[in-house]
Amino acid sequence: MEIYMTPEREEYIRKLEAQRKAVASILKLEAGTIISPDLRKQLRNLLEEVETVLKKLQNDEFEIAVVGMEKAGKSTFANALIKTKLLPAKGPRCTFTSTRIEYCGDNHDENAVVSFYTPDTFNQDFKDKLHTLGFPNFERYSFDTLEESVYQKIYEQSVSQDTKKAYGNNIHEDILAIIRSREVFQQLLGRPQMNCGIHSEDLAMYITDGVKARAVKQVFIRSKELGEMKNAVIFDVPGFNSPTELHKVQTRERMKAADAIVVVANGSKPSLTEESLKILNEFDDEGNQLSDKLFVFANRVEDVSSAEDLEENIQDTYREWCDRQRFIPAGKKDRITFGSALAYLQAKELEVGDNALHGLQNWQKHLPDGDGIEEVRRKLVKYNRTERFHVLKRRVNRIQANILKIFSGICGGSTENQSFGPEHMQMVVDICHHIPPAAEEGLLALKKQIRSIPERQPLSTQITEYISQNVTTEKYAISDELVEEIRLETPYIITSDDWESMEPKIREKKFEEMYDDFSNHVINIADQHHADCSEQILETVLKAIGVETSSPYYEDLKQNLRGQFAPYRGGELLSSGESSGIYYQSLIERFSRDLYEVLITRQYSEARWGRFQDSMDNFLSMSVFYKNPDLPCTGITPQEHPMCKMILFHHYFNMAGTLRRLLDELGGIAGVRELSPEAQEYLQQAFTALDGSAGKILQAVTKAFRKVTDQPEEFRQNLMKSTLHSLRQNAEPCGIDEPEAFTSYYRDYHSKLKGGKPYSAEDVRREFNTDIEILQDVLLHAFVYAVNMEKPFVAREIKSIDDIIKYIRSDVFSNFLAGNLRKIKYQETARLDQQQRAREQDAAIVQEISGILNTLNQ
Repeated sequence: MEIYMTPEREEYIRKLEAQRKAVASILKLEAGTIISPDLRKQLRNLLEEVETVLKKLQNDEFEIAVVGMEKAGKSTFANALIKTKLLPAKGPRCTFTSTRIEYCGDNHDENAVVSFYTPDTFNQDFKDKLHTLGFPNFERYSFDTLEESVYQKIYEQSVSQDTKKAYGNNIHEDILAIIRSREVFQQLLGRPQMNCGIHSEDLAMYITDGVKARAVKQVFIRSKELGEMKNAVIFDVPGFNSPTELHKVQTRERMKAADAIVVVANGSKPSLTEESLKILNEFDDEGNQLSDKLFVFANRVEDVSSAEDLEENIQDTYREWCDRQRFIPAGKKDRITFGSALAYLQAKELEVGDNALHGLQNWQKHLPDGDGIEEVRRKLVKYNRTERFHVLKRRVNRIQANILKIFSGICGGSTENQSFGPEHMQMVVDICHHIPPAAEEGLLALKKQIRSIPERQPLSTQITEYISQNVTTEKYAISDELVEEIRLETPYIITSDDWESMEPKIREKKFEEMYDDFSNHVINIADQHHADCSEQILETVLKAIGVETSSPYYEDLKQNLRGQFAPYRGGELLSSGESSGIYYQSLIERFSRDLYEVLITRQYSEARWGRFQDSMDNFLSMSVFYKNPDLPCTGITPQEHPMCKMILFHHYFNMAGTLRRLLDELGGIAGVRELSPEAQEYLQQAFTALDGSAGKILQAVTKAFRKVTDQPEEFRQNLMKSTLHSLRQNAEPCGIDEPEAFTSYYRDYHSKLKGGKPYSAEDVRREFNTDIEILQDVLLHAFVYAVNMEKPFVAREIKSIDDIIKYIRSDVFSNFLAGNLRKIKYQETARLDQQQRAREQDAAIVQEISGILNTLNQ
């Protein structure tokens, strides 16, 4: 068995002990105004974090956060991980509050402790919710005095529509739930900790009751069932999509504090949801990347219907986590495990039934890790013994950097509080002479690298992949749930058969969902590349400065550089949390919003032509970019372009296939193996002119060849050309700029479709699915080329780098370097500062604090 304690771990334990001693000593000082109340609060928080990390290193305590969507099976997974049925895992929603599980010890009894929020903490959170909604005079209200009618009135009158859209489904619903259950909270808030049995009904109630659990800060379970994982501390937290905002805060806090994060995902539906992406993208552990400690358990794989679906889901899961979202590096894809927690529990007879176990057995050949639980446990143990220590090391260094940063202004961390001696000035001269040229050289190399992006087309490739996989009928088809929702919220719709009345409402809902998804994802793709470029810029300059990641001031200098570079990045910060929405939104809207509105919001009727007419110039210009080798796009006027006609006429969507079938049929009628290129061109033109009427073409050609016998092939080819050319010349096409012909076409179409019958669900769904397929086609073959995202992206980044290079050549950057000398050359200046402070006989309190802090550098 591997020995846990090593010399390096002992070294970091000594570091933490020195930090604990230093912070505790400073807190004991009578520091007057030097240590403010706010500073004392910061120090107490740091001391608490030091104690937590020290305990982890000394006791090999390994904290695991089990997170994911509601009903993903988090509690079932946690039960499987600890090999006992300890957590409730059934019902519409199981976990309403954070639950901590740890080993109780060989000589101690099992027990559970429920702790409650104080009224002040709960009420401050309530006020914060009102403040987030923009409530006027929010500080006047409290959860136990604000009446629902008063709240609803202010909400309707004072809260903006944008805020309602952003927070209506979480914070607003949170507030209503609190107000409506205020009597329960008044009874529970501020109660002392409650002890109970680990299998008691009281304990389960405080975990699963949607009202009472809101008052619970944490449930702490000590069990003997963790005998095989004695060093583990497991947190089962509420789902990413919990409607309670406080639960989302709990989830973020637990993810930040945890040594490992296990996301329980849906193995039968691998796509990441919007709620999951929001939480994962907002993750911030002050220097530790999410990928450093993230594991994924793709649960419930037994629910797939076939082996082919399982293999496809496995590959989709890898693409989703490693390629598309990049939460897990490709080199660490083994952090993803597939299996079934319920099957594991059923195999151990810890859960009744055998449905999951039998379902999993069907796919044994495709699941080398079986139910996956033992494999996850093995990976976590291995991670704890190897990589986890490096994560903790960065955390220890970051704590030390924060301690030094707090006192930098008092004890010589900035030029404003301590003067430079001759040795300091020479250091300033040296760094101002050497760093700017090195930084410029690195940025020029980066600029050259960015210029090559259009050759590789990474943004267009990702956008194309997103459109192919997401703008589909599988994702956006009209569901029965949406139909019922529309019927219930629309007073004038009496029955679910009134499709003519319901369809506009359905399409309006679908437009909001589909267009928001599309524009947000395209912007997110650009955002991720922008964030990557930002990190490269920062790392390039930090490398030129000579600051290593091991420096306690690395993150501080990096953050300071963000602020220095912000004006040269178009006024935006460099962090990945910033959005490029404003920069790209107009471009995306120009080439996609009209398309979405015509195809999604307008029924397949003459109303569609009216909306098309409003933006016809935009569609005609967009058709220039349309590239589809299966459709004739050259030698055709913009008014007859297949893309424009496809948007208005469904039969144009399958034009390529129809043309191929026509070529075969016409060749058979004419008795030739293949029509000549001229005849094929005339066929395409005739098909377009006749608005896709294959029947008229077949009828005319059949008639022309009825009496042709024993004629040479040249004669038959010429007759075919003349017949098709005549059809082209004599046709009266329904042009996209001819409203009368267009209206007549739609009336004829619907007359044939209905045959005197009411408009049916099948009609609406079929037409809407075709609209989605046409939308995907135009997005793939026109939007991607029209937007050409690489071009504006590269222009933006190159301009930004040029501006940063100008800044680096300026005196402002030299002043920045001089002002941060003690962070850049922290070891050298620390030694000089100590000598200088001794010579200048600083004030007694400053000397005392400095002496304490100096112990951290030993």
